[in-house]
Amino acid sequence: PSGYALTPLPPACNTMAWFYAAEWPTFAPPLTPRLDLSLEDRLNYRGTSMRLERRRGEYLDFVDGITGELLTITDTALSELIFTGLASVERNGIDDKAVAEARAYRDLSVYSKDEVGVARRKLAYVRGLIAANLLYRPQTKDVEEAIAKVAADLGDLGDAIPKPYLAKRWLQLALRRAKASHDGKTPSVADLIERHASKGRNKPWHDYETRQIIQDLIEKRYLTTERISVETLVSEVRDHIRKSIGPNAKLPGRKAVQAEIDSLPQQEVARRRYGEFVAFGKFAAVERQPDPEAPLDVIEIDHTPADVFVIDGRDGVPIGRPWIAIAIDRCTRMPLGISAGFDPPSAHSVMQCLRNAVMPKTYVQRYVDAGVWDVRGDWPAWGRPRLLRCDRARENIGTDLDVLAESLPIKVLDVKAGRRPYHKGAIERFLGTLNRTLLQEQRGTTFSSIADRGDYDPKKNAVLTFEDFLERLHIWLIDVYMRREHRELRDTPLAVWNRKVLQHKIAPIDNAADILPLFGRVEHRILRRTGIQFANLFYTSPELVALRGNRKFMRSLEYVDHKRKVRFRYDTSDLGAIHVYLPHERRHIRVPIERSRRKYATGLSWWAHKQICREAIARVGRNVDQAALDDAKARLGRSLTADTPEGMLIRGRKKMARIRQIGGVTPYGDSVRTSPADSFDDLLAAEVERELESQEEAVLLAEERATSTPIRRKSATGGKRSSPKTVKDEARHSSEPQEAYDPSDDDIDYYGEDAPAP
Repeated sequence: PSGYALTPLPPACNTMAWFYAAEWPTFAPPLTPRLDLSLEDRLNYRGTSMRLERRRGEYLDFVDGITGELLTITDTALSELIFTGLASVERNGIDDKAVAEARAYRDLSVYSKDEVGVARRKLAYVRGLIAANLLYRPQTKDVEEAIAKVAADLGDLGDAIPKPYLAKRWLQLALRRAKASHDGKTPSVADLIERHASKGRNKPWHDYETRQIIQDLIEKRYLTTERISVETLVSEVRDHIRKSIGPNAKLPGRKAVQAEIDSLPQQEVARRRYGEFVAFGKFAAVERQPDPEAPLDVIEIDHTPADVFVIDGRDGVPIGRPWIAIAIDRCTRMPLGISAGFDPPSAHSVMQCLRNAVMPKTYVQRYVDAGVWDVRGDWPAWGRPRLLRCDRARENIGTDLDVLAESLPIKVLDVKAGRRPYHKGAIERFLGTLNRTLLQEQRGTTFSSIADRGDYDPKKNAVLTFEDFLERLHIWLIDVYMRREHRELRDTPLAVWNRKVLQHKIAPIDNAADILPLFGRVEHRILRRTGIQFANLFYTSPELVALRGNRKFMRSLEYVDHKRKVRFRYDTSDLGAIHVYLPHERRHIRVPIERSRRKYATGLSWWAHKQICREAIARVGRNVDQAALDDAKARLGRSLTADTPEGMLIRGRKKMARIRQIGGVTPYGDSVRTSPADSFDDLLAAEVERELESQEEAVLLAEERATSTPIRRKSATGGKRSSPKTVKDEARHSSEPQEAYDPSDDDIDYYGEDAPAP
């Protein structure tokens, strides 16, 4: 605008406003830029190829050659369609291969500086020929003059100056490539880049019939689950060609057959030969799982066999690789719960891991105070999760975990598709880190594969007992992993946990007595006057039998197999009692086993009871009574106390460890035990202690006879003789409640021979 004036409104107006009073000059209408199109060019619009019929000023008329449909569009609108990807221009006389090749070489950033520099030098000579108007059959003399002028500008001397025929070849090549990439009149540096990948023969060596035979046999024989080799496929192709075409036919080699295989989609090849899982793992895209905002929002759980052999602390015989079940918090990457033992992945190991996860880890400090473990830090992570994420393993898709999730309660049980480890990447990465940084650095490690193991024998080099293994596992979790910077968090998991719990509250466990029964497995039985019969055992109590006369209780029972049955939970690590659910009061009551079988079942695991029942049935048949069970248990205990055969397989040793229930119970709360009270492990320890006592008595008797002097066999305080077990074993096998530490008793030597149990 050439000028304007601002005039205020009259004072009567309340609003201060301005309006324009201007005299605008008269302008000519704007000129629309026109696209350089010819009648030979075609427009590809939404998949339809249309030819240019005519130009009418600023309008272009395109006609569909098949239907005759007319499209009238301006140059500006056509440019918008091209840039939005809805349309494209196809230059006449240029094949699609040349256009695709020109597009592939437009990006100069993928080439080295030397390659780009050579192309720029060629372009300088090409532009010199274009400036001299030497486009069509130029004279050699004129070309030499143009080359000399450009060489003088560039400073080229001697052999660096191109010959006339070479400069004309660069000019023809640049114009041809420019026509495929843009207007064909102004070559660019990309048009003169050396295209080594496009050199060579691009057509197949063999005829159509031979290639068809190769493709048919690839489909029928190679893309199968039998996975024949390429050499076998080549032999079958040659034999088929000899029979179908003739003995004088040109036979393909391995390269020709391999080229046909490589031309197929490799994801489809892997799927047909190796299955969906392998193909998905190699070629499919994986989406990262989002991290939650608060602790305990998402908990991931999984099992892994430990990459280390452990030995029996009783006789030093290698037992095998224990299983580890770990639950980890996705938000903070803090380990939340752990379970270790020789029970394979099962509902029992999942329950034990979750029980350890929801309860405070005060047992760690108990171990430290007793001098059993050398752990410096504490484990503050615990609480009830809101979402539990696991895979579709058999132990996760049963009813036990569903019932636990509903009862705890866990809001969501997220069971991911099978064999998709990226769905719970946090726990998968954690387990790999655990095996690599801790277990594979211990003596007796199995490494990650047989190839990595080499000549190393983990059985001969095993030195860790299960108790030592459990201690080192906790040291690594508490003192190493939690306090080491995590790559994803860019901070330590412990620091993130402490920061997050200040912002988000943790769901507490209101009553441990109501929570602990939930970690048992669920069964249903009929309530009779004798109580509940389960697994050849009877559970009864006056409170339970009195419920038969409670009409509210009987009416609220579930119908299972068309009968009213009592719902109860049992701990697979201890069959000494069950927890019966009272639906009319919504609580559990503890029902012990009948008095006559209390000594047999207390501390007995479900798996060990099945082995005893199997032994009793093999001996007396189906009529199994308590005497037969006691006899089978005694014989099984004697076999466990006997020396382990030298040639026994690891499978048999792991079975013995499961019967003894080594690692059968996950510690929680104030408990420092890893096996139930009065278990086989306790019986074996008592057997060893009695054997040591008998040997000591024999030595004392021999000394008394030799000296004719009675030797005092009791301690000076009159108490019981001190046990030969270590403090570590005493803390682990003690079933008495532990007393709290009193600071006023500092004068007591807690590590002395006659000190009270910690």
